[in-house]
Amino acid sequence: MTRTMRYDLQYDPEAAVIRVATHGTIDLASLRQMLAELKAASRKHDCARYLLDHTDSDHRLGVTEIYHQPNVFSDLGFTWSDKAAIVFATEDADFQFFEDVACNRGYRVRVFTDVTRAMEWLTAE
Repeated sequence: MTRTMRYDLQYDPEAAVIRVATHGTIDLASLRQMLAELKAASRKHDCARYLLDHTDSDHRLGVTEIYHQPNVFSDLGFTWSDKAAIVFATEDADFQFFEDVACNRGYRVRVFTDVTRAMEWLTAE
């Protein structure tokens, strides 16, 4: 199976944030792999704040896959104490739907179209 989404994952010790920049088309398999690596980095660096920058990506996820994505979070060990700012290039009803579903299940997730605003929210106590 070939991943269609590529990503760069880095820990920013100054901001105490793990940053992920994705490139290409987001598909379920690649997304799950990225989230597994993100959680491993979270444990390694004792960091529960994430900036997921999808501004260089598009997605191939259907409404059902988006709805079930928070299940993947719990499968991989993410909890209510984790905090994620997710940035997309444009506003989209699918992205807002994902935020609503994730928040309704207790996750601290927020969708943005601006990286600076995302970091401000993410690093605010």
